[in-house]
Amino acid sequence: MSSDRREFFKLAGAAAAVAGTAWAAMPAAAETAGQFKAIKALAFDAYGTLFDVFSVTALCERLYPGKGNQLAQIWRAKQLQYSLMRSLMGRHRDFWGLTEDGLLWATKNLQLDLTADKKKQLMEAYLSLAAFPDVKAGLEALKTQGVKLAILSNGEPKMLEAAAKSAGIRDLLDDIISQDLQSQPARL
Repeated sequence: MSSDRREFFKLAGAAAAVAGTAWAAMPAAAETAGQFKAIKALAFDAYGTLFDVFSVTALCERLYPGKGNQLAQIWRAKQLQYSLMRSLMGRHRDFWGLTEDGLLWATKNLQLDLTADKKKQLMEAYLSLAAFPDVKAGLEALKTQGVKLAILSNGEPKMLEAAAKSAGIRDLLDDIISQDLQSQPARL
């Protein structure tokens, strides 16, 4: 998934960078530009595409020396597993709750003492996930081409808003759409 995301941003950024006079110079490039101009909007998944979920690893390591990477890996795996299982069972739980459930399971599995303070710090880290290094430039390049940009995610709306603001990309997004319709207003 990471290489697909990076490849997309490379292609989108390259397409935006060479738009204009360069397109007219080459017939094949002009045809590609026409196809790209037909794209009016793009929606991106948030976690693992725009936001680096493993940016929490440094905090995990600081709180649990020698176990941080393992904690981050297991936490993310459980978060995804719980999301999939609940979806298949039709038993909705918002992504904040799934994130907490994954953290609880991971710390218990690794026999780590999860104090209230550590839990709060780790959960809040999901509100300030780092964007991948190429995300902002890629979104800016797409935005200059007039493409409307959105996040489409199973993330809880407040989590997505906080992470987008923290990562410095909220102003580049036209919308943040969450599948969690229970916690957001209906859209027209």
